Amino acid sequence: MESQPSIQPIITQPMPIEITGRVSRSAPPEAGNSFTDVATRHETLGESPKSLKPSGWMLKSSLRPFFEFPTINGKKFAQCLYCGKRYPEGESTGNLSKHIRHAHPAAFKNKNNDKVKKSRTLDVFVRRSTALRVSSIIRDEYKKNPEAFQTVLLVTEGFLPFSYVQLNTWNIINSSRQSKFIQSRTTLVKKLELFSGYMDECLALNLKDTHLVNVLLDIWTAPNGESFLGIMVSFVPNIFNETTLRLATAPSIFFNRNNKAQNTHLLDFVSLGTKSHTGQYIYTLVSSLLEKHKLLDKVATITMDNATNNGAFYSFLVHDNLKLYKPLAHRLFKRVRYIRCTSHVLNLQVQKLFHHLYSEVKFADAYTNIVKLAKIMRYSTRIATGLKIAKVPVIPLECPTRWMLKWRQIERFLANRNLYEAWCQKTKEMGGEKLSSKMEKYLILDARTAQLLKYFVEACELFNNLTLKLQEDDYNCLSNAVPFYYLLDHYYTAASQAVEGVTFSSSSSATNFSCLNGSSALHPEDRELVLQAMMVAQKSHLNYFAEVKKDPIYYLSVMLDPRHKTEKLYRTMSTPEANERIQLCEAFIRNYFKEYESIGPSEEVNTCIEPSCHTDQNIFDFDRHLLGLVDTNAEDEQVVDGNAVDTAEWINYLGEPILASNSREAAISWWFDRRLRFPRLFKLAMSCFYTKISTCDVERCFSLAGRVMRKDRTRLTRKNVRTSMVLRDRFLKFDFYQCDTSSLTPKEFEEVENESELCVSDFDGSDCYLDSEEDDLHLASTSNEETCVSTDSAEDLTNSSLSRRKEGN
Repeated sequence: MESQPSIQPIITQPMPIEITGRVSRSAPPEAGNSFTDVATRHETLGESPKSLKPSGWMLKSSLRPFFEFPTINGKKFAQCLYCGKRYPEGESTGNLSKHIRHAHPAAFKNKNNDKVKKSRTLDVFVRRSTALRVSSIIRDEYKKNPEAFQTVLLVTEGFLPFSYVQLNTWNIINSSRQSKFIQSRTTLVKKLELFSGYMDECLALNLKDTHLVNVLLDIWTAPNGESFLGIMVSFVPNIFNETTLRLATAPSIFFNRNNKAQNTHLLDFVSLGTKSHTGQYIYTLVSSLLEKHKLLDKVATITMDNATNNGAFYSFLVHDNLKLYKPLAHRLFKRVRYIRCTSHVLNLQVQKLFHHLYSEVKFADAYTNIVKLAKIMRYSTRIATGLKIAKVPVIPLECPTRWMLKWRQIERFLANRNLYEAWCQKTKEMGGEKLSSKMEKYLILDARTAQLLKYFVEACELFNNLTLKLQEDDYNCLSNAVPFYYLLDHYYTAASQAVEGVTFSSSSSATNFSCLNGSSALHPEDRELVLQAMMVAQKSHLNYFAEVKKDPIYYLSVMLDPRHKTEKLYRTMSTPEANERIQLCEAFIRNYFKEYESIGPSEEVNTCIEPSCHTDQNIFDFDRHLLGLVDTNAEDEQVVDGNAVDTAEWINYLGEPILASNSREAAISWWFDRRLRFPRLFKLAMSCFYTKISTCDVERCFSLAGRVMRKDRTRLTRKNVRTSMVLRDRFLKFDFYQCDTSSLTPKEFEEVENESELCVSDFDGSDCYLDSEEDDLHLASTSNEETCVSTDSAEDLTNSSLSRRKEGN
């Protein structure tokens, strides 16, 4: 039976890709064993060293220290240093190993004494610098052939064409520095597959130590009509490793190199072809992927948009699988929770708002001119160059699936309209009348329309701020779902009150609704047009808000955040509603404790360490009492005890003082210090910190995929597309691309547990020189419409579902 590769931490030194300088080897060649010595022997026999090729036999074997390698009559041998017994080239290394073990056991033992022994001491554990660890097989692969490893790093990081390694310049670099960078396309493909498998094993080893995971998935359609499923996993590393938790002295076992609570990985990137796909098909595919990565027992939440197929997939997963087998996470959470992507929810509301505004001719015409102006700025080479030289910001192009980008187009136009007019005037004075006239006709805007657009931009700026915040990992976590939905709800309530004549005063808080007042120059009908559009968007919001109110996991994530607890709920919503949500959470906690006890309860140990305090404001930190809303529930408010749970651990936690910090890492540190005192709540709270409320991470993968799925790269097979995407994500998330400019030494791999044998690569860069015809297959280009349509607006979002192309701002 093969031994499992030991787990190694990634240390802070980089693994740079050296091209201009020679890459250092892990160890110098021993005397008598180098290729130079072999060539010298051949010269004495009258043979030409130029005709020799380096042999790979025994080159990377751990048995090399026990043998010398003479060449007799043109044939290479491995000769024992202790008894002189010879083995011809090509002999099985197993026979050589048996000879040393049985004939010279003392020598074998002495050599092994130099190796790092298995150790579980605290001193060795503290050397772990990051949460994620890599297996020794990756370290060994790098030591054996660092140039091949670095070639793969270079190709995947930049999504370079595979033919890159066959360039003459690359060959010159190889030859002049006597390096072993990969020079064969076929070898590169094989190495990519090899390292992809190794890195998949690394992720699997880390997933073994997790508890509850959050799965994110989305579907993207490439320009050629082929659809791809991107599925990611976000989890807390090391939380299910009792030894690691016991020995850890700091919460760094949960953080990445930048000391951030970020740990999201691309599980797979699968082609769905060009044909339509059903929810049942997605269920079959995703289930197989979860089983492959052994995650079905750990999936607690799934974050995805509200497409019809996603709803069907979720129904199949819950009713046809999880309810039958009742895995651990499903029991702990009563069911796997469906987290609807907040970015998608917000995008739908902005879509509704725009559709209503399009009913007004002056708004529709003004926006049409802005779109035409944006295209001229991009597609006219002379205009684009002139604006770039003058450092005048251009208007971004529209994207049919990103409605918030339309707001950004209008905002950019109004902010830089004077600059555009000045540039046109200057161009005209320099004799470019024809050029400036292309832009001038779209810059004409009457005063009333200008005031309408300005009010629209100011009133809807909150949507843009929320969209940008959700792109940041610090805000894209479950505890921010409640303030997200309630802030939108308060905003829509304020818009309806503004229609009735309520005026909002400006405040110093991060959020205020004074923008709804409008200026004195704004026409009343135009103001009412924008406010009525918000009422239309509110209907979409209420559909999702109703689901959030019924699911306690959203509110529990707030209560389990030591920065917020119940106080955040009372600040965000009315007291009766907060009391009702707390009762839902208490019921959830009782079920969670009951199921947790079936696994095996942990002892409660009194430990308490107070972390440092830090305060700051953000858009999700608001007090509804300061928003200036007319409170209709003021008379019914009665404060009740939020600790009404007959569980000591829960009551003791709520009795702890609130953490005076707005850092998620500080909150995790708080829980780490109390992991023994609140063992059950600790693991639940940690999983909430790593649960995403938006699929922005998956969408970023799609943006990268757009760099691979170009028209000039149709030779890439689906398999190679998947390998490039997944391997790049593995290297990135395991910090293989981090570079310390103060050091150019190769990355070292610390060895904590070294039980595995040296594992030799199946492929060597010097063995293959021919291209593989399998790599030249063209991707299917059949055009078939996709059935992934939003339940909120099936007719309006058909085009959005067909082409989820991600475009830069």
